Formats: sequence, C-alpha cells, structure tokens
Amino acid sequence: MDPILWHTKNIISNENKKLHEYLWNWWAYLVQKPEKKPQSILVLKSTLQQCGKNIITDFIGDKILGKHLHYATSDLEKILGRFNSPIQARKLIVMNETGMSSAEWHKFNRHLKSLITEGMVSIECKGIETKRIKDFTGFMVTSNQDAL
Repeated sequence: MDPILWHTKNIISNENKKLHEYLWNWWAYLVQKPEKKPQSILVLKSTLQQCGKNIITDFIGDKILGKHLHYATSDLEKILGRFNSPIQARKLIVMNETGMSSAEWHKFNRHLKSLITEGMVSIECKGIETKRIKDFTGFMVTSNQDAL
C-alpha cells in the first residue's frame, strides 16, 4: 500500500494535500457506500504520457473492489453505446485514453451526466429485451487529451 499512497500523493496529486484527500475520499466512498453513487466523475488528466494514472485505477478496481465490480475500456461505445451490457453491476467504470475530441465529449455529455447521477440505468444486450436496473456505479476518466 505504501507505494500506492506515495504515487497518489507525489505523482497524481503533485503533493497537493487537499487533492490527495479528495481522491482517497472519493475512492473510499465506493467501498463505504456500496448502495450509493458518488454523483460526480473523477478525471485524472495529465499532459505527461505514462505517468501511472492507471496504476491507481487498476489497484482500486482489481485489488480493492474486485475484477467483477471494475470495468476499464478506451472504447466508449461499450459504455455510452446502444449495447452497453459491460456496464451492468459495476461499482467502478474507468474510461481510459478515449481519444475523443471536445465535440465528441459534448455529444455524449447528456448521456454521461445521466449515467453519473441517475440511480437507474437501462441495459441492452443484443437480441435481448432492454431492462432497467438499479445502478451504483462510479465513473473515472484518465486522459492526456486537452479535449476534456
């Protein structure tokens, strides 16, 4: 755990104590309040390539929550598209290096906002009727892009 704390404090938070506390409080909320959504999206953006943004998302997702509750992808169609079954029953969804332009982010803004804030989500699988289920997912974005 010490290397993870060091990384979030010194690299991700750039030694900003308030930011470091905010990040850990946001991640703790996922575990401490499993029946609630965080109601905000956490964005880790850096102009530096390969600074280890995914080190922490993989640690929280795979080691703390478990692989069955964590989903990471750079293909936003799997999250925001019509056939969105990969987002079902997740606690943390990470959108990695999406490469989307500002216009594309704007296009999906309303849909993404509803995923972040609403307590229900419609899940559609190919060839199966759409279903609405309770949703407690927290969302994160990691990026080097200026489009965010």
